Amino acid sequence: MIKKYDKKLTVLILALLLSFCGGFLEIYSLVCKGRFALMQTGNLIYTFTSLISSNFYEALVYLLTIVSFILGLFFSNFIEYKYSKKEKDFHVIELILIEVLILINIFIPTEFIQNDNILEANSLSIYNIISDILLSLIGAMLLESFKKINSHNFTSTMMTANLDRMVHSFFVSYIKKDKDKNEERIYGFEYIFIILSFGLGIISYFCYFYFLNKANYFKIDANYFESILANLLLILPLIFILIITIVRYFQIKSKKIKLED
Repeated sequence: MIKKYDKKLTVLILALLLSFCGGFLEIYSLVCKGRFALMQTGNLIYTFTSLISSNFYEALVYLLTIVSFILGLFFSNFIEYKYSKKEKDFHVIELILIEVLILINIFIPTEFIQNDNILEANSLSIYNIISDILLSLIGAMLLESFKKINSHNFTSTMMTANLDRMVHSFFVSYIKKDKDKNEERIYGFEYIFIILSFGLGIISYFCYFYFLNKANYFKIDANYFESILANLLLILPLIFILIITIVRYFQIKSKKIKLED
């Protein structure tokens, strides 16, 4: 029984780390790149509003982010399909790919104009567009490959669905009369923790960005180091994803050992 709850707690902690990374990377993409790279609803809205206002270049940039996200979903499904046939875990492969993409993004210059004003789409360089593409691929893999927490659904990047599941879990726990009501209540609290972890990721990067802005680190004539300064805190989600990868790897290894025994 203790091992069962230890396993559930481990899964919850990993889900919290993923949700933190989801919030962190989303606010980074919005503040530093001007895009919702992990969630595409905002980009769809901006695509159509840009088309209506005849700002076709801006619409193209948003559309490119959406297409990158779609390709990431296809790629994630392909990896899952290939490794499932070989009866191997695909999560570790995707986590390693996410780590590589975050690492690459750290060294891509971030462009700013006059303090905290982020460049508009019609002024973006190829660096910003490449970064948006990488972040969209990360968002697609996080969404497609990590859907379960202790046998129930969750997402680490889109909190609307988690809010819905949280309310549903508490409602079901209220109307049920059997022993399952306690389990549903636990699910509800797990969703609360996930949402809070997502928010903590947003707060963490926003505080860092606010500090850099107050210190006047963002300059028009910034050198290379200054241009990647806003990216350096991406090391934090990189470490968290690495922790998740290691834990997941040893979980798989322990299962193999049990099978061999």
